[in-house]
Amino acid sequence: MASPPPIPQYRSPLGLDLHGLFISFCVDRGLQYLLYTYLEHHRLTPRNCPLLTNQSLSESQPWFEMLVKIQEITRDLSDPGLVFQASLTSAQVLLPGSQASLSSLLLEGHSLLALAAVMFAPGGIDQVVVQGERSGRSERTVDPQLLKMALAPHPKLRAALFPSGPRGSSPSSDISVYHLLQSLHPLDPSRLFGWQSANTLNSTETSELPHFSSPHLVGRFALVENLDFLYYLRHGRPSFAYATFLVQRLSGCSDVTLL
Repeated sequence: MASPPPIPQYRSPLGLDLHGLFISFCVDRGLQYLLYTYLEHHRLTPRNCPLLTNQSLSESQPWFEMLVKIQEITRDLSDPGLVFQASLTSAQVLLPGSQASLSSLLLEGHSLLALAAVMFAPGGIDQVVVQGERSGRSERTVDPQLLKMALAPHPKLRAALFPSGPRGSSPSSDISVYHLLQSLHPLDPSRLFGWQSANTLNSTETSELPHFSSPHLVGRFALVENLDFLYYLRHGRPSFAYATFLVQRLSGCSDVTLL
């Protein structure tokens, strides 16, 4: 968009009316992209434009509230709660007429979408489940039993989120990233990442991260070359060239002891 036209800013009453008319025009005609660009260009937010918090407008056009919530994410990229709120408003688009909450997503069969939203909730899935057990239903909590039932089509995911025994009481049988790397032809986890204790497929005796000065690698693959004073002169290092020249000349003298 070009530079703002010479109209009063949105902070003035007349400016708010003009912005409100344009927002209503876009909402009535379903111009989502134009509205998003307009709000971004004029930096309109629910804090300086009351029309963006209009409840009746959000209920009649569920995509409008989702658009506003998604745009709020760009205002503070360090707050995952904004992403969580935007994920919940997407439920209004999928489930028009229902309350935007994790429970409504689960009840309607959108279990994976609910889990995707939970990943951005404050405290993660553990906090959401704990609060659901203590405080009951809200848009940010979910009943653990309801979550278990919704995850019935995904038994492995359900077993990972709700283990049958206490956590840490039995040895883990999960597939590690090293097992997944076995299917990649160029990578052999039995010979790579040997310094990592989590690599149970390791067949080498390496206990440290490989580096260019590693004695084991130097002894097998290093190219040993004696650098004389001419090498340092060609590379513009006269002091090293002079020192190397002295060492080479003095090493040939039988009556001089090198330190």
